Amino acid sequence: MKYQLKTYLFLSLLVLVLGSSFLIYGEVFPQGEFRSPIKYKIALSGTYGELRPNHFHAGIDIKSPNGRSGAEIVAAADGYVTRIKVRTGGYGNAIYMNHPNGYTTVYGHLSKFGPAIAKYVKKKQYQKESFSVDLHPPSDLFRFRKGEVIGYMGNTGTSSGPHLHFEIRDRRTEEPLNALRFGLPLKDNIAPKLHKLKTYLLDDQLFAFKEKEIKLKKRGNKYHLATGDTLVVGSEQLGLALKAFDHMEGSSSWNGIYAISMKVDGVPTYSFQLDRFSFSDTRMVNAHLDYEDKVTKNSTYHRLYSLPGNRLKIYNQKGGVLRFYDRSVHKVEIQVADAPGNKSNLIFWVKKGTLVPQPEKSFNYLFDYDQANDIDFGGLTCHFPTRTFYENIYFKMDMTHKDDDKIFGPIYKLHELTTPVQRYFKISIPADMLTAEQRAKAFIAHKDKKGRWQNAGGKWQFNKMEGRVRSLGEYAIMIDDTPPTITPKRFSNNMSKYKTMSFKVKDKISTTGTAKSLRYRATVDGQWILMEYRGSTLTYTFDHHVPKGQHTLRIVATDGLGNETVFERNFIR
Repeated sequence: MKYQLKTYLFLSLLVLVLGSSFLIYGEVFPQGEFRSPIKYKIALSGTYGELRPNHFHAGIDIKSPNGRSGAEIVAAADGYVTRIKVRTGGYGNAIYMNHPNGYTTVYGHLSKFGPAIAKYVKKKQYQKESFSVDLHPPSDLFRFRKGEVIGYMGNTGTSSGPHLHFEIRDRRTEEPLNALRFGLPLKDNIAPKLHKLKTYLLDDQLFAFKEKEIKLKKRGNKYHLATGDTLVVGSEQLGLALKAFDHMEGSSSWNGIYAISMKVDGVPTYSFQLDRFSFSDTRMVNAHLDYEDKVTKNSTYHRLYSLPGNRLKIYNQKGGVLRFYDRSVHKVEIQVADAPGNKSNLIFWVKKGTLVPQPEKSFNYLFDYDQANDIDFGGLTCHFPTRTFYENIYFKMDMTHKDDDKIFGPIYKLHELTTPVQRYFKISIPADMLTAEQRAKAFIAHKDKKGRWQNAGGKWQFNKMEGRVRSLGEYAIMIDDTPPTITPKRFSNNMSKYKTMSFKVKDKISTTGTAKSLRYRATVDGQWILMEYRGSTLTYTFDHHVPKGQHTLRIVATDGLGNETVFERNFIR
């Protein structure tokens, strides 16, 4: 009888706890197996799962202790180096380590590697005659104990300041995991801050025909609508989105949140938490966030209802659409949490008001997101594979002409740049007016959100250029016959007093998607030298490959259309 009573009391307490805190946490990860990869207090400039352009952030970004490169980076656990990668973009200089517990750790944006690894990498770069390398050393070559130095904090790759990008991955699946769930020493007692709620009036196809932003304010320990506690909406179906950020002691950064849950009239209707995701699904972040706001305003809203083509596995409950079949008032509760468990709550009420007239839709095609779709418009053809889009699309087409000697033929507008696309689609544009010489320098051009034309690649098929692209918006055929430029930044005839020489290398037309990007090759006295290309600057650090004396430097820069520039000078070292 006593055992039954204790069981009943435990279950009652559990129900009470779950009822008061409805956020359901996901996976349980081992605690204490990984130490901090730095030797000082952790402060974050980026959290796991942040909503970045076209991807979720796969790790945590640890700030530099002094705003500069050079802080020691240590192995988070016993293990061996399984991969070393050097790139001009991405993680820059990166180390991957495998550990006996079944996990892999990743250390990105390093300024330099530890001495033994640095020597190995440089040898391979000269063997391959390439700055960018992807190396897989034998498992017994670089072994480290927990806490041993493996490299130094830096700003290499795609990085806006010195920091460490640190990941923990599941070795079986290669999925990145939330490193903050492994018990790293992080002081954070600050709950997420909620900034704005966004409402979407939805039609019967769940197409948003009117949007509104509502500021939030905090009273006591809860957030409320700045416009009042009750939201009157002009449709029978409503979608919500929330702008929220996480903050912590020792950092002024606005970081991404870990989880959001929503209940309507006490019933859980939507929830997610960011414990893991697949790299193959990471672009589907565009279905999770408000993509148009991200593109046009760089504003980050978490969508609190699921688009039908969203196949992410981060959700406990999907759906989230509020439906009103009467004029009753409905209570909405939204809870936002960070990884350490700090929570913020938003409470308000919603009721249906006078219905807002839906605008007439103007479109050329009606696309089903779950089917393949095709376009044939003014000579242009496109094939969109199944699940290219996240929802049904009222697809609009337009065609204009512009007096520009670099643009050949019409400019085709494929719907809107602000509509996200998951998969590459095939595009074919007629261009039978070009000469053979012009064809060699022609490419499919796409206009980006800043109004700049980019090279999106393309190959000739009879009298059309065909390519694979992954953005909507404006497309045309353009010509690029302008070679890149090479401008000395630190170079003279006498380099005997300098440790480095550097050059600015730029191309007039940037590339996107599958197009070939700018390439370079540098030699001294005919022998290849290791030059790093970062932020359009090419830099060589003098070493034994260029001894004292008279030398001839030659740099060749080639763009994706084969336009070439050669810089050749003599200098004294």
